[in-house]
Amino acid sequence: MESNNQKKVLVVYYSYDNSTKTIAEMIANETGADLFELVPLEESGGKRVKYMWEGESVIMNPNPRLKAIPDKMEDYDLIFFGTPVWAMSYAPPFESLLNSTRLYGKNVALFCTHEGLMGIVFQEMINKLKDNKIVGTIDFYDPVGSGIEYAAKAGRNWARHVLKSVIEP
Repeated sequence: MESNNQKKVLVVYYSYDNSTKTIAEMIANETGADLFELVPLEESGGKRVKYMWEGESVIMNPNPRLKAIPDKMEDYDLIFFGTPVWAMSYAPPFESLLNSTRLYGKNVALFCTHEGLMGIVFQEMINKLKDNKIVGTIDFYDPVGSGIEYAAKAGRNWARHVLKSVIEP
């Protein structure tokens, strides 16, 4: 997208593997957004223990320390938040971000990636972001495994629609 009428857009995401990262990068490219990856200071696991570690992280380490958080999120007109679904919720790095930053009156769009049940990820994020306007949500079921081309097309169309709703309310 060439111009977003001078609206400042940010995509903030956490990705344990490439699924959420791929979608986040595509949304940033489509909207001309700044891109920010949440990175925990310590992360363990691996492909073999991935699912066990995800569920355990939600329960045992719900607030991991992050290397950094996005600067001046209050300056953005639209913020996309992307997370994988872990234990039917959002990934713990988002809990750390949302506990350390207070956003008010922002246009917020939420996306998630998952390989199973989506759970209540959006309801929980909406509750955490209750002082903001949720302008869109979308989930991507196994975007890399099911075909990234389809996910990319759906994500681009959704991102374009969300941005247009903020520019031309």
